[in-house]
Formats: sequence, structure tokens, C-alpha cells
Amino acid sequence: MAPQTPRSIALLFAAVFSLFEALAFLVFAITENFEINYLIPLIAIAVNFVISFFLLQYFLYKFIVGKIKLVYKTIHDTVK
Repeated sequence: MAPQTPRSIALLFAAVFSLFEALAFLVFAITENFEINYLIPLIAIAVNFVISFFLLQYFLYKFIVGKIKLVYKTIHDTVK
């Protein structure tokens, strides 16, 4: 199932970004033998997910709407 809306694309990319962040935390914890409180990375991953989701959704929406307006303007100008 391919994402077809700006919301689903933003959700997919936000999930991928958060997964990479989780893997980075895990690799850091394993390689440094660093005992960390797992609540802090979970909160950071959740915050990263929410922020990246809303930013991606906003910019995708603006990009798509801008392209659609340009197409409509071009069509309107050629019809005259």
C-alpha cells in the first residue's frame, strides 16, 4: 500500500526518522556500555516523531498546494 496523502507520507517518514533515532540510541548504549534510563530516549523518540510528523505534513501540504495552484494558473492563462 503506497502512501497517497501528505498525512500518510508524513507519518511514514516520521516513523522512519524515529526508528533511526531509536537505533542510534541502542547502538550508543551498547557500544559505550552506558547504562541509561530508557524513559529519556523513549520520550525523545516520541517528541521527535510528533515534531517531524507535523513539520513534514505542513511542508508537504504547502508544496502540493503550491504546485496545484501553479497548474491551475497555467491552465487558466492558456485558456484565455
